[in-house]
Amino acid sequence: MKFYIILISTILTCILVQAQSHDLLESQGKIPKEFTTNSTTKYKTQLANLNKKTKSKKGKKNRKDKKNKKQFLLESNFAIDDILQSGLVLFNDPATIYVNKVLDQLPDKRSRRQTTKPKAYVLNSPAVNAFATDQGYIFVTLGLLANLENEAQLAFILSHELIHFYHGHSIDKFSHSKNINREKKNFNFNKNKNNLSVDQKLFNESLYSKRMEEEADADGYKMFKETKYDGSTLPNVFRILYYSYLPFEDKPFERSFFEDANYSFPNTLWLSEVNDIEPMETKDDKHSSHPASAKRLSKIEQKIQSDNSDAKKLFIVGEDQFNNIQQKARYQIPFLNLYNNNFPEAIYTSYLLSAENPKDVELKKVVGKSLYMHAKYLNYAEQNDLNYSDNYREVAENIQGESQRIFHLLAELETEEALVLAMRYNWDLLKSNPKDSEIKGVVDDLFNEFASVFESLNEFSTTAALSTNKEEELENTSKSKNEKIKSASSKKDYWQYGLVDIVAEANFKKEFSSARRTEKRKERENKTYSSSSSYKKRKKENKLDIKKGKALGIKKVVVVNPYYLSVAEDKKRNTEVEFLRSEEKQQNFNKYISDLGKKSKLKVEVLDVASLKSNDIETFNDISKANQYFSQQMDQYNLSLTPSFEQHDIDLLAKKYNTDYFLWTGVISLKNSGKGEWAWVGASILLPYFLPFTLYNALTPDYDIFYYAILYDVTTGKRSVLKTEFYPTRDSKTMIKSHVYDTYHQIYTRRK
Repeated sequence: MKFYIILISTILTCILVQAQSHDLLESQGKIPKEFTTNSTTKYKTQLANLNKKTKSKKGKKNRKDKKNKKQFLLESNFAIDDILQSGLVLFNDPATIYVNKVLDQLPDKRSRRQTTKPKAYVLNSPAVNAFATDQGYIFVTLGLLANLENEAQLAFILSHELIHFYHGHSIDKFSHSKNINREKKNFNFNKNKNNLSVDQKLFNESLYSKRMEEEADADGYKMFKETKYDGSTLPNVFRILYYSYLPFEDKPFERSFFEDANYSFPNTLWLSEVNDIEPMETKDDKHSSHPASAKRLSKIEQKIQSDNSDAKKLFIVGEDQFNNIQQKARYQIPFLNLYNNNFPEAIYTSYLLSAENPKDVELKKVVGKSLYMHAKYLNYAEQNDLNYSDNYREVAENIQGESQRIFHLLAELETEEALVLAMRYNWDLLKSNPKDSEIKGVVDDLFNEFASVFESLNEFSTTAALSTNKEEELENTSKSKNEKIKSASSKKDYWQYGLVDIVAEANFKKEFSSARRTEKRKERENKTYSSSSSYKKRKKENKLDIKKGKALGIKKVVVVNPYYLSVAEDKKRNTEVEFLRSEEKQQNFNKYISDLGKKSKLKVEVLDVASLKSNDIETFNDISKANQYFSQQMDQYNLSLTPSFEQHDIDLLAKKYNTDYFLWTGVISLKNSGKGEWAWVGASILLPYFLPFTLYNALTPDYDIFYYAILYDVTTGKRSVLKTEFYPTRDSKTMIKSHVYDTYHQIYTRRK
């Protein structure tokens, strides 16, 4: 059971998201062939080439080497395809086109082994990194493009990554890890697969050893020198990589961004000084995405000093193009931080960009959504006695640079303070943009949170009466926050003046009263359900629901990217994904979903990346939007109904497919090859009568399957968990089809 819980949690949190907005980068044009070709086909093609190259080689070492390479091809193809199909990878967009133009400026150093021409893709990730795969793909993150200073630096990074590809570093690293683990006799797939798994760590940590990185630096610089690029600014590349944990700019965060005449933070909430950015020469590389940055910086500086770069250029493709792409990359960062629930970074990077875009509503919405979600998490944590604030404070203490102010502010806010700040910001934003449905959705839900904390608006002052007594201000400055609150029993706290110009508005009063009525109704229902007689009645009703299932009476549903995973577990409880079987079963699962949908009274439309053709770019982006929605909803599963970060896009998606209901469903199959049955075979020698039965159990593996089906009304966030069940049985065709049919039946049927 523990294995299943960890696995499904990983699946749901590793659905990577892609930012969607008319101003943001997204994939365009035809879908590249590598995105739609299945992993098994790619693997078998590469395996045939491997067999040709190693056919004449013999010996134990070569057999082990071939086995390692075969396993590498298997795991890497499936892992990279997970990335390609995740929606995280951009293609045919301005940023990817530009990066490939820079890649074309570099010399082609492919060996006979490497028939594939390298190709660059941009990753929709705020992490600052780039990496290459053995398939010839070079991935560059938007976070890196947002931080580079010029085109020559990008060219050097691409040169560095090309060396990793040309020298086969990925496969060498994989084989080395395999051999080490075999020698230790404790190989565990879960520990080793992280090198190639679709996880944020892939973009934050280097895949290679220190030796490989130094080799890529040296040979990459040789390749770079063959170009017309000027290398004078290359030392800054290592500084950029080392300080990848910092935002793309470091400017003071002004209090006036949130404060006005009626609303001002006490000094305890605002840092007068922030942590200095520590010099890389005196620290280890725990923050860096690449090892030994200071040492590598010193080496590259020595090389550059001996070279004459007078006739070379910082830009070849074009400075205007570089600046345009960097501007687009930076603009996307706040949205990506929001989607990753990094609310302080989302606010700070939006603040940085607002200096040049003071009227940009989308950036203001990022700030509003971040404040709203932070307040919502705080309220949930307080009601459930969780340490959300303590975790924030620990992070805030270690932040370097000016962004620490916003980290500190959010970490120190109590629930009431956070709700007031979020409400006043979003209410003002709504008044400026009354027709914006996303802002309206945020404000509507904020009233629900408000009503759960505040019993009436009488808690708020309707007149501005902030203290201006200097002695009192000095006294309060020396007090801790809790001491200040205790001493304020006879006067209102600062946040109670935060809505002084809002609480008197008729619309505000109306919305709050409506939310309070809803809250009181919930309280009465909870109180009623807590009584013994009602509890028994409710329990009886739930038993009836479990027996019959749900009956939702829905006419059409969209099924998004059905999921199938087959896993084998050995006697040591190590688990290994059965890649080829997973893809085969995935194809069958998709067929069952489609075929049963045609036979069912329920109208079923399936959105699946694996079935797309090259011209289906619109559907590809639709799947990315839907999966982004699902990822957010699963992240916030314990919260009350929460609108999507891009609810406008989701509403358009529902309208486009003519249904509000989207279904995410999948199967995880586990094969356990042994749980001690062979010990019983030995014992049965003493009792020969039991030998046939114990031998059968030992030779026949145990099977378990986990089936889930979660239906969302994407316009409201209301979910119906139709199935999340474990079954001690094999994933047979009959078993899987019966669950799919039952899922459709629950969705379509209306109970009389």
